[in-house]
Amino acid sequence: MTEIKFYSNVADETAFLCKLVAQLHKDGKYLRIVTRDAAHTESLSQQLWTKQNTAFLPHCTLNHVHRLKAPIWCDHVLTQPDSATHADTLINCSLDIPPFFSRFLTVVDYVTEHGPQVAAGRLRYRYYKDRGYAIKHHDFRNK
Repeated sequence: MTEIKFYSNVADETAFLCKLVAQLHKDGKYLRIVTRDAAHTESLSQQLWTKQNTAFLPHCTLNHVHRLKAPIWCDHVLTQPDSATHADTLINCSLDIPPFFSRFLTVVDYVTEHGPQVAAGRLRYRYYKDRGYAIKHHDFRNK
């Protein structure tokens, strides 16, 4: 069964995501990142290329010509092509739960401290819990 890692009270979403993606990539994980929309995909993509001064996080979108060679897929598309079976970890940045989330060994989900993410995050957490998924919760409050 898919393991859920849920982070709450994330103050700086971009910094959190870049650090998380860097650590998971370093650990040898293949990632699928589902963003909220095309603008969020572009913004996060730019951060993944430039956030670290001495390195970048190699990634592409689902329709990129080199997608099968990329260890990180970053896109807002809510489908999961069969060719994406190499990814073992899903990072959910969208307000909803992607319909294919249970195909992954691990789902990383989070909620920021403000905005529409809070209510949507509570619904996602309850969804996972009500269906019996093992949830490891990490509260970033006061960190």
